[in-house]
Parts: sequence; C-alpha cells; structure tokens
Amino acid sequence: MIRNWKKKVIIIFSIMSLIYVSSHFLVLRTRPYKTARSFIMNNSTIENSIGKVRSVRLAWLGLHIRYSGSRGDAKFTIIVYGAREHREVLVDLEKMGPNWLITKARLLESDGRILALEVTQ
Repeated sequence: MIRNWKKKVIIIFSIMSLIYVSSHFLVLRTRPYKTARSFIMNNSTIENSIGKVRSVRLAWLGLHIRYSGSRGDAKFTIIVYGAREHREVLVDLEKMGPNWLITKARLLESDGRILALEVTQ
C-alpha cells in the first residue's frame, strides 16, 4: 500500500515538473518576453552597472503572464550577465491591443538597492 502511494507521488511530481519546465521554455518564445529581453539588451543604465550585456536568462520562478484578447499583463525576473558582473532585472509589461509595453523596470543592485530604469516607448 505504501509503495503504491510513493509511486503515485513520484508520478504526479514528475508530470508537474515536466509541465513547469516545458512552460518555462515556451515563455522564451512569447512577445512579452522578447520585448523585455530587447529592453534589457539595449539599456545603457544596465550596461553602465554591469558592463556590456552578454546574455540574459529567465529566472526559474520569475514569470507571470496573463492575457485575454487585447488586454493583459506580464512580469519577469530576468538574470542579466554583463562583462563585469550579473544582476536581476524585474520587468512589468502591459498588453495594449496587439503590443506589449513595458510599464516598469528595476535593476537589483549588488548592495540590495533597487534602481528604477527609465522606460520610454
């Protein structure tokens, strides 16, 4: 009886993990993530803080996307690797019609400060 219970828990955990990992990688292909990534790659404040941006990576627990039709919102925690160091950037987006617009972006500094990044559309 106990073995059956353990097997069921392992199977359920495995299925949930597979769904989570799959959805994580699917997010990388979405327009809101690509918009956030482009903003980070071209932001001079981030570059001044960590050096030339070399790569970005979506944090494992750093995503939220919700939309229906022409309205929606998304939030990402993105790890940014620069020439000198790496930091986390928090990006909030809102869907207006077919477009995703960045409404707020923050850079988490190494000393714990949060630096608001200028957002221009």
